[in-house]
Amino acid sequence: MAIENGLKTIKTLFDGSKKFRIPEFQRSYAWEKKQLDEFFYDLHYQLPEQKYFYGTVLLSQSREHEDFEILDIVDGQQRLTTLVIFISILIKKIKESDDSYNSQVKEDIFIKYHGIHKLVQNSIDNDFFQNFVIKTNKEKALEIITSPSQRRLLFARTHLTSLLEKEKVGIDKLKILLKIIEKTEVLIYSVKDSAEATLIFETTNDRGKSLTNLEKLKSFMMYKCFLSNQPNSKDLIENIDSRFGEIYRTLEHLKLMFEQLGTGMPNEDQLCQYHFIGAFSWRTKKNYQEYLSSIKKHINELVKKHELEEANQFIDDFSQSLKGYFVQIKSLLSQHQTQLKEIIYLGKIAVFYPLIIKVFISNDRNEFSNLLQELTSFSFRIFGLKIRRTNDVDVFLNNLARDYNGNINTLLISIKKKQEDVSSISIVEKKLSSTFFYNEYGSEVKNYFFWKYENYLRENFQPKINAIHIDDLILNNEKYKPTIEHIQAKAMEWNEGTTDEEKHTFKEEFENAIGNLVLDPKSANSSKGKKNWKIKSEYYFNQSPLKSQLELKKFLVDDNWNSNAIDSRQIVLLKFARNNLFD
Repeated sequence: MAIENGLKTIKTLFDGSKKFRIPEFQRSYAWEKKQLDEFFYDLHYQLPEQKYFYGTVLLSQSREHEDFEILDIVDGQQRLTTLVIFISILIKKIKESDDSYNSQVKEDIFIKYHGIHKLVQNSIDNDFFQNFVIKTNKEKALEIITSPSQRRLLFARTHLTSLLEKEKVGIDKLKILLKIIEKTEVLIYSVKDSAEATLIFETTNDRGKSLTNLEKLKSFMMYKCFLSNQPNSKDLIENIDSRFGEIYRTLEHLKLMFEQLGTGMPNEDQLCQYHFIGAFSWRTKKNYQEYLSSIKKHINELVKKHELEEANQFIDDFSQSLKGYFVQIKSLLSQHQTQLKEIIYLGKIAVFYPLIIKVFISNDRNEFSNLLQELTSFSFRIFGLKIRRTNDVDVFLNNLARDYNGNINTLLISIKKKQEDVSSISIVEKKLSSTFFYNEYGSEVKNYFFWKYENYLRENFQPKINAIHIDDLILNNEKYKPTIEHIQAKAMEWNEGTTDEEKHTFKEEFENAIGNLVLDPKSANSSKGKKNWKIKSEYYFNQSPLKSQLELKKFLVDDNWNSNAIDSRQIVLLKFARNNLFD
């Protein structure tokens, strides 16, 4: 028998032989600290005698199983999951403080009845949720987390527990909180299918985490399909539901994959924007900055002209394209990690994402590697050396993504031409030749340049040895983290007889020049301190595993590291950059 619509208390909703299930097409658990804090303090400051409304919950009766009525949660899964976690915490804490407390009745209603859990998560998270979040085994849970949503589920438990401890909530208040929750009201809508749920959902998402543009897109498209009343509307709504379910599952994998690359994942709204940039014939920057409005406007214009079949076809094509886009990003991250890490390390990869993903989807993978190589050079020259800001070239790059037709050679020519227009080799060499190179550029730019030079020496001069992997460059281990060492120290111990004028000239013209810098692990760098060249050379540089340090002796003038030596090395570094780094 279907559950009745209307206002119900949480206790009434959960009581009896009902089992709530989160369908596979729904988003995994997404609440974070902000939403958990709001949830906790709303209840914490709620007066027991006042009514508390927890929003709307959409349920769809699925089937009956083992005398339980299975109810799919169409909307409200984040709130109900948080509620069950918090109830389990309250029951546990009350039991620990009151030996006479009969917890079984509460557990039967809200947690588990005769061995059957009352709330079932999706297949990825359910076992973790029931056995490590509800049962609480934090230490073991940390060892087996396999998805960001599982990490958020565990965080919800630990954070809500810590808030109770922070507020010094005693046994009486714990019991009051549980009573408040039992009397809390929700507005229940029981729907027959996704089509009916769509109509209600479009106007009832009133609590919890704000909808993302991805969720708004899903809701809007399903709603428009429902209103179109076309023969294929119901099937299309089901397909959209399924496609977005796959997108949500893919997003969980992407978060981990971006972390493994050493960077944060663009949020899902940004990824939707990247898709729009590459897939639509937009005209202005505003079109893709407000892509959600642009998509809605296009669909509404078709509906306004009574082109309902065309509107549904657009929605069908768009939802398929969007699902494929997220799946392709997953493939991209798994296949081109090393080259992507170089661009990520330089710190400006976001501006390249629309073009990178568009070309990856369209092209031969070997040709795609050529693009990543060109974009790495672009990032170093134009952004790293501060020749242009990202917002000065983002429209250029997005135009390339929009107009790309599969001809990668034409694309590479356009990128090379743009580089030469705004950062010619002569401009780049001038930047690299700055007497204050060390002070003018960030550590990533300096580390990257000298890492590339070190690998150039390793790969081209005998004895040839393995190149240093990009992972070693981005190493988080402080001891071995790459840094830039001044060959002649900034605050060195000067030789006796050095005049103040000589010291001033060296400081102003040579100390921070590129020729006086070399790659060095942080631990080795700090051990050298203010020691002068001869000591550093004898005890450090001549025994270094780095070829760029071992070769320093060939630049010496009169067996000393002076301005002439620095000039000579700078010439070599500029030649390397011209012939290898930007070719």
